[in-house]
Amino acid sequence: HDAKRSRHRTPSPMQFFERLRSAVAKIPSEDPQITICSQIQPIPNHGHSTTPSINLAVPTDDDDRTADEPLSTLDADEPLSTLDTSRILAYRASLFLVAISIVTTAALSFLDTAHSLPDVAAATTRTALLSCAAALLSASWPSTPLPSVLLSVDGSALRWTGVLPLAAAAVAHDLHEAAPVLAGGTALLALREIWYYGLAYKVEAAGAVVAGVLACVTQEDGVVAVWGGLLGVLAFGKVFEPLRSDQQPTFSEFLGDNPME
Repeated sequence: HDAKRSRHRTPSPMQFFERLRSAVAKIPSEDPQITICSQIQPIPNHGHSTTPSINLAVPTDDDDRTADEPLSTLDADEPLSTLDTSRILAYRASLFLVAISIVTTAALSFLDTAHSLPDVAAATTRTALLSCAAALLSASWPSTPLPSVLLSVDGSALRWTGVLPLAAAAVAHDLHEAAPVLAGGTALLALREIWYYGLAYKVEAAGAVVAGVLACVTQEDGVVAVWGGLLGVLAFGKVFEPLRSDQQPTFSEFLGDNPME
């Protein structure tokens, strides 16, 4: 009876662990970096009792990264390519140049230099048009799915709706119709900023859209100056934003969990 009882005796935790560890060690692994190790952890309030566990560790090149980190965290640590960095810097510089050109145009009009310096006024207007087109071309425009209508908004198509009219207006001999085209181009840039960072953090972008429309309707120098000033605030704020935030929409996540506090 004692021998029969010993055959059916429940194995101790350590015996069970050793059997399990041996079984796991026999499993073929396609990744040679995977190592199998045992880790004995004490059970709280149980004196010297221990419980076995198996830890599958995947070593990485970076000591600060572990296999438990999400893929997004690992990708966020990777630096931007030279091409992406150049495009983002070109976008921000073009956006700033648009704002400067619009404010300069308003100042020249206020000083009534159309007759004395007609070439300067035309040059600033063309600079604003071409800079806006350059900003639209260099900016990232990811597509956005619309599940409700089973369609997707192609970001690349949006940029060309502004680039082509801007380029046509810049090479035209008559610049009287340039204001509506420029207002449409800057509206696309402002809406892109709201798309990427959220309306709560880009109020000046929404204001620039409204000011651009009012500038075309009223043709007042003061309204044009406000339009360019709001775009200038938008461009200046890019100095404090990480370059990666212009690569993919983040809704200002880089400001923290509660960026408005």
